[in-house]
Amino acid sequence: SGAAPALLVSDVAARTGTVETVRRLLAAGRAVAVVDLRGFGETSAARHSFYGSGSGDEEIAMCLMALGDSLVARRAEDAMVAARYVAKTLGAKPLLVAEGRAVIPAVHARYLEPELFAGLETAREPTGWEDLVADETIAYPFSNTVRGALALYDWTDLK
Repeated sequence: SGAAPALLVSDVAARTGTVETVRRLLAAGRAVAVVDLRGFGETSAARHSFYGSGSGDEEIAMCLMALGDSLVARRAEDAMVAARYVAKTLGAKPLLVAEGRAVIPAVHARYLEPELFAGLETAREPTGWEDLVADETIAYPFSNTVRGALALYDWTDLK
């Protein structure tokens, strides 16, 4: 059908959690590549509890922050590398399809290198950082943040 291939990134713990999205993309005539950004899916082997967090990537995010980096940045890099691979392998820029906590790094990846992607589609978007600051009752993983970013932008500004 000539539809751009899809690059699917998701925060689901098991690959089977993406079945419905993959079916929908295939039905639209798209080739589909499902990629686990670091710390998601099959790459979420780290099961450390950091200050009681239920998320294994919190410790990784804290270590990266101490080094002046962020897990959002590393995950965005993963998405860009995967997009280059899909384009080279399939001969077309992919539509970036992001779900859940993978949305934030996906939005950053597309903002940083828009020429890599045919477009962006998101589902189950996390709360914006400004809303998080305004409502202290919102539970939010540290791994979804970029140190000092809110002084310049909210991740939702990049969409």
